[in-house]
Amino acid sequence: MKTILPLHFKSLLALALFAGWIVPVKAQTNAPATNAAGTTATNTVTASAAASASDEPALPEGCANFSGSLRGKVVSGDPQGKSFTVALATVTPNDKNQATKPKDLEGKTVIVFPSNIQNAQGKWVQAKEDIVFISSLKEGQDILCTVYTRTAKPNRLFLDWYQGRSGKKTPSDS
Repeated sequence: MKTILPLHFKSLLALALFAGWIVPVKAQTNAPATNAAGTTATNTVTASAAASASDEPALPEGCANFSGSLRGKVVSGDPQGKSFTVALATVTPNDKNQATKPKDLEGKTVIVFPSNIQNAQGKWVQAKEDIVFISSLKEGQDILCTVYTRTAKPNRLFLDWYQGRSGKKTPSDS
């Protein structure tokens, strides 16, 4: 007797994928990541939630909810101003800091994102000034800035202030 279960199962699986009931999961490997130059990326952390589906690594344990100043060198900046990477030399927590081990960030490389502010319609968007600033950053440039985290994203660093910034931030068009 020939069974129709495999055909039926495949049809149900295809229907579930199409309908969005299940999502394929990317296989994880233990191999280190390599960049375009073929070198292995090491010691890079970002301010992204550890449980996130993102490919961004999380901040070291005890560094979530960090708020304070960062001093270091720019490793890279996104030309569209979406984020920049900085190799940290010194970290100074401020009075809003809730990280238990903020000094563990020193010597690490972190990703910083533009701050979010509300536009006239009440929608949260990135600040224009931050986008322009980030897009102007050059590799190797010294930087001093303050960052903060939000309750919803305690492992993601947002730009608050940087050398040369003055005045109130304005919402971007997006």
